[in-house]
Formats: sequence, C-alpha cells, structure tokens
Amino acid sequence: RYGTVTGVQTCALPISALLAAPGGHDAMVRAAEGMSDELVVRRLRRIEVLNVFGQVAPMLGLFGTVYGMIVAFFTIAQMGGTADPVALAGGIGTALVTTFWGLLIAIPALSAFAVVRNRIDAAGAEGAREVEQILARFRPAIAESPVAALRTDEGGGAA
Repeated sequence: RYGTVTGVQTCALPISALLAAPGGHDAMVRAAEGMSDELVVRRLRRIEVLNVFGQVAPMLGLFGTVYGMIVAFFTIAQMGGTADPVALAGGIGTALVTTFWGLLIAIPALSAFAVVRNRIDAAGAEGAREVEQILARFRPAIAESPVAALRTDEGGGAA
C-alpha cells in the first residue's frame, strides 16, 4: 500500500530504498530509515509554530501581569500610600486580563502541538514498519554453515 499512512507519504521510503539497492540490503534499510526521519522532521517543522505560540504566550501574559502590578503600585505611590480600590482596579485588571489571554492561547496551542507531534511520530513509525516489511523480501537468504553442509553431504553419501 503506497500513498499516505496517517498523513506521512510512504511512497518516498521504498523508492529511496530501491535506489540504494546496488549497495545491498543494509544500504536499502539505511536509505529507508533516513528518508523516514526526513519526512518526520519535515512535518514537525510545519507544526513548530504551535509550540512557539504555546511557549511565548505565557511570557507575554507575565509581561502584562508585571506591567499591571507596576501601574497598581505607581497608583498607590501617587496617592501617598493610601490604597483606593477603585484607583488600583485598572492596574490589577490589566494584570489579570493579560494573564488570562496568555494562558488562553498557550494551553490549546501546546495541547494541539503535543497531539499532532505524537500523531506524526506514530505515522513515521508505521511507515517505517511497512517499508521494513517490503524490504524483508529483498533480504538475502542466510547461507548454511559449513558444518550443516557437511552433515548433508555425509547423509547423502551413505544413502
């Protein structure tokens, strides 16, 4: 079966293996493994943006939290140390809103990244297993040991 296996193109795997056929079975296996790794890495690069969003969004949220707290403490300082809840609400609100948005972006982005990454890994492993089954047909037969060959000759000569 060629085409895609859970989103990973497997056609390139056996083709790369067959192109390495003059080097023997081991060369074919190495070529297929190399192509499998390349295909997996290519797909992982496409979803890296989810990881970046998931990592950066909380930092931006934290930046906003720090900014909001600075505004709140600056307000307290301007009022001479008295804490008016209405005056502090703006800075505290900024801190809470930016934290909320940072987490709202990060949690789904990292979750999606993990799910898709695991699917890519599984598809790569499945493709590699299928190509390994195909390449098993090209594996050279194991030669008989010299001792086994002698036993066969001795048994054949006595009969």
